[in-house]
Amino acid sequence: MFAFYAYIKPDEYRMTRKTGHSSMQLVDFRSIDKELLSELEWQQEYITEEAMLVDAGFQLWKRGYRYTSSARPLPPIFVENLEDNYRFIRLYFGARWAWYILWLRWQEGNDRKKEWAAFRAVKDVPKIIWETPVSPSKELPKKGIFAPRVSVVITSLNRHAYLAQIVNDLDNQELPPWEILIVDQSPIAWVPPDSAPSVRVIRTPGKLGQWTGRNRALEEVRGEYIAFLDDDVRIEKNWLQEHINVLVDWSADISTGVYVAENELIPLNQQYPHYASQWNANNSLMAKEVLSKLGLLPTEFDGTRWGDHYYGCLAYQTGFIMVSNPYAAAIDRRAPSGGLREGEESSFSAYQILGGRALLSRGVLLFFHTYFDQLALFRWVRTKLPWQGKSGWLLWVRIGWYALRFPRFRKRIITQWESLSVKETAQ
Repeated sequence: MFAFYAYIKPDEYRMTRKTGHSSMQLVDFRSIDKELLSELEWQQEYITEEAMLVDAGFQLWKRGYRYTSSARPLPPIFVENLEDNYRFIRLYFGARWAWYILWLRWQEGNDRKKEWAAFRAVKDVPKIIWETPVSPSKELPKKGIFAPRVSVVITSLNRHAYLAQIVNDLDNQELPPWEILIVDQSPIAWVPPDSAPSVRVIRTPGKLGQWTGRNRALEEVRGEYIAFLDDDVRIEKNWLQEHINVLVDWSADISTGVYVAENELIPLNQQYPHYASQWNANNSLMAKEVLSKLGLLPTEFDGTRWGDHYYGCLAYQTGFIMVSNPYAAAIDRRAPSGGLREGEESSFSAYQILGGRALLSRGVLLFFHTYFDQLALFRWVRTKLPWQGKSGWLLWVRIGWYALRFPRFRKRIITQWESLSVKETAQ
C-alpha cells in the first residue's frame, strides 16, 4: 500500500499491527483476465514500478473486482517514494487531502524542501471519480438459487412508530425473513401487529445497551444467516434478496449494507459492491458461522461507539470475506429521540478538553489499543477537525485553531492511552 494512505485511513483493517503494511485484497493485475486491463485507468507517470502495481490493485479493489482462482494477490508492498505518494493522494482523494498531508508531514519534522518538491511535481494531477465497476471475470462460476433461513435482529428503545414501519418493510420483502427478533428495551412494551406472525419481541428489564441487546437476541436465533438492522430505517422490497445475492456472487461471509440519509444519494464511486473496509452493524447480513467462530458481539462497547468497527476488524483478521453492498441500502431517518445511541459517548470531541472530560471515547481507545498503535490513533484524531468546515475561510479557521490546540490534545490522548494500558495490565 502507499505510505500516505495511512494518513487518510489510519483505521484501515489492512494496516493493523497484526498484518503490518499488508496488500491483502489487492490483486496483481498481471494475473487477471486480459480483457479487463483496458478498463483500468493506467497511471504511467509513477516513478516506481511498485507504485504502478499497487495503484492497479487499488483500482481493482475499489471498483469491485471479485477474486477468481487464477488471480494472484500482490505480495506485501510499501510504496515510500514521495512523489508517487502525492500523486496517489491527488488521483483518488483530491488536492485538499494533498495539502493537508503536506502540512502534517511538515509538522512531523520531515524535510520541507523534499516534501514541497514532491508536492509541486504533481500539482496538476486531477482527481479521478469512478462511475462504473470493472466487468465481472469470465472465470466466475454461475450461482444457483439460494434462499436460506434468515433471522433479522433489531434492538429498539422508545421508537415504536419507527419500529412498526421497519417491521412492515420486512414483512413485504420479496424474500421474507424466516423470523424477526426485536429486543425492546422501552419502558412501555411494543406490541407487533397481527399481520406480522414472524415477529418475536424479547422484553428486557430496562436498558441493556445496543450490543448486550443484540447478544440477547442471538441466544434465540434459529436462522442459518443473521441480519442486523437499526430501528429507525426504511428498506426497499429487495433489501434481503440483495444481501443474499452479494453473499452468493462474491462467496462472502458478510454483506455490509450502505447507510444513506433521507433525500441523499450514494456517491458515484460507491454505487457498486466491493470488498469492504468496515462492518456496518446497523445494516448487514452474515453467516451464523461467523458468530460461531468469533463469539458474541462486544458488550464492552455498550454506551459508546465503534463496536462494529472492532468486531469487523476481528472478522477481517480471522479471514472472513466482507463486501460493501450498496444494493441493500438502508435509509436512515435520523429519529429525533429514542434509540440506543441516545446518551452514547461521541467518538471524538475537541471541545470536551475545555470541560475537563475525556477527549476520546473508550470505544475509539479500545479499538486502536487492540489493533493499532498510538501513531495510528494520532493520525485518526488529526483527520477529524480540519474537515468539519466545508470550504472557504471557516475551513482555514478550524485548521488554525486545531494546529494551536493539538499539542494539548496530544497530552490528553497519551494520558488516556496510558490509563487504558494500566487497566489492561492490572487485569
